[in-house]
Amino acid sequence: MRLTYPSPVYRGIFATFLAGSRQVSVKVLKQHQERRLQQFLLKRQILMV
Repeated sequence: MRLTYPSPVYRGIFATFLAGSRQVSVKVLKQHQERRLQQFLLKRQILMV
């Protein structure tokens, strides 16, 4: 399956969309890691008490 871009405008829109989705995925990944870290620390505190 080949994608053809008739004009550079579509290419620019596609590039900005890719960059935006990449930033969003990185942000979501960081939030997910922080949440896992907080849960891990909570479990350790409960175990230590």
